Amino acid sequence: MKQELSSISQNLEYTSEKLDEVLEGMEAIKTTIKDLKKKNEELTNKCNNMQTRVGALEQRMHQMEQERLFKTIDVYNLPIDDRTAAQKAVHTLAEKLQLQGNDVTDLKCFPATKDRAGKIQIVLEKESVQTQWLQKAKTTKITVADVIPTATEHIAKETVYISESLTPFNKVLLRNAGSSSKKLECINMSGVKEE
Repeated sequence: MKQELSSISQNLEYTSEKLDEVLEGMEAIKTTIKDLKKKNEELTNKCNNMQTRVGALEQRMHQMEQERLFKTIDVYNLPIDDRTAAQKAVHTLAEKLQLQGNDVTDLKCFPATKDRAGKIQIVLEKESVQTQWLQKAKTTKITVADVIPTATEHIAKETVYISESLTPFNKVLLRNAGSSSKKLECINMSGVKEE
C-alpha cells in the first residue's frame, strides 16, 4: 500500500509540475497575444493613416491633371484624323461660333474608334477664351456639315459637341454620376413610386 501511495504521490507531483508548466505557457501565450493585439492595432492605425495620405495625394494629383487642362476644350463628332484638316475645321468651327480662330495655340487629333467618332483637343490662349467657346457652344447648334461641307450624308447631320477637357478619372466620375442619377427612382409625396 505504501508503494502504491508512493507511486500515486510521484504521479501527482509529476502531474502538478506539468500543470505548472502548462499554466506558465498559457501566461506566456496571453502576454504574447496582448503584445500582438497592441502591434496589430498600431499597424492598423498606420495603415489607415497611409490610406488617408495616399487618398489625399491621389486627389491632389487628379486636381493637378485637371488644372493642366484649364485652357483646353474637346470637339467631338468631327471625322478628322490629320492635323491639317483639323486646323481648317477648328478655324471653320470658330467662325460658326463667331469667335476668333487665332486664339488656338495647339491642337491634337484623336482617331475614331469602332463606336465613337474622333476627338480634337484644342488648347486655347486663356481660360477666358475657353469659357467663351463653351458658352457659344451651348447656344449654337453646329452639325458636321457646317464644319465639313464635303462630309458624307449619314455623318453630315450629326451634331458637333464641344466640352471642357476632362482627365480620364473625371470623365469616369462624371459618367458614373450621370448613370447613378438616371437609376434613381422618383417617389412622390405619398410614397408611391412614379414610373
